[in-house]
Amino acid sequence: MNENWYIILELEFDPNPVNDEAVIADRIEEKRKFWLSKANDFNHGAEYKKYSQMLPDIKKDMIGEANIRAELIKDACDRVYGPIDKVLEMIKKTEITQDIIGKVANKFKVDIDIVKRRAELMNIKISEGNDARYRDIYDKYYNIKPKNSDQYNAMNTFLGSFNVSNLYEFLYAGTSIKNPQNLPCDALKLRAKEKKTKEFFRPNAFNGNGRKLCICCEECFSDDESKRLYDNFLYYYQIKRCLEDSKSCYQILDAFTYSIIDEFVVRLTMLLEDRKEAEEVFMAFCKVEKLDKILFCNYKEK
Repeated sequence: MNENWYIILELEFDPNPVNDEAVIADRIEEKRKFWLSKANDFNHGAEYKKYSQMLPDIKKDMIGEANIRAELIKDACDRVYGPIDKVLEMIKKTEITQDIIGKVANKFKVDIDIVKRRAELMNIKISEGNDARYRDIYDKYYNIKPKNSDQYNAMNTFLGSFNVSNLYEFLYAGTSIKNPQNLPCDALKLRAKEKKTKEFFRPNAFNGNGRKLCICCEECFSDDESKRLYDNFLYYYQIKRCLEDSKSCYQILDAFTYSIIDEFVVRLTMLLEDRKEAEEVFMAFCKVEKLDKILFCNYKEK
């Protein structure tokens, strides 16, 4: 059997093979129109012309009393699953990780669920491996937003009016105060009240934005717990921004060099104050986001 119509017509053959002849007839007609429109395609034109000429055979094998669908279904399974089963058999393990499942799926350009199902039929247990650990780290440092994030993000438009990125910069821009985030809540609230009454008293849009930010400062720094929540938000977005910068870099270069890896790990280390933790966060982000066109030999998995 040279051709398999289930594969050529892109009809499901497993685990729920299409046997409804009306559905099959519709797909044949859909493909007929497609092959006819692409008959002069530079790469596949000859192939499409061949299939157009074979339409009577396709209809005979797929529709009517003389159909050979059962045979074609078995053959499609052998063709698609045979190479996958062979690789899984070569691994010769009673347990494999989700990461290996993903690699096999990528190799044969099939859905991960197909490889999982074949492994299960071969009594191969699928373990989480490092995938679960990567996902936990990814969620903690990147995916799960801290409390009140939407409320804090709503301030960005107003902050942009003053060319600052956070409330601390807004309160102390143009002053000699360093590390205002270390000041107590009382000092921060007093500064906000002073700016509201002395700098933003005029009735215009700019001053209106300033007053709104002063009110935000009074709320965010109302007590130590409120300040802690805002600080956690800023910390989260500093890490998130660094990771997104690394993703943008990867998308431009289509790979990472070791010097680029080190650059982002250093940035993360400055935020996390722990080189090992920074490496783990960067590794987890790259694994989950599939930024994997590098050799991680300098950042070995523990």
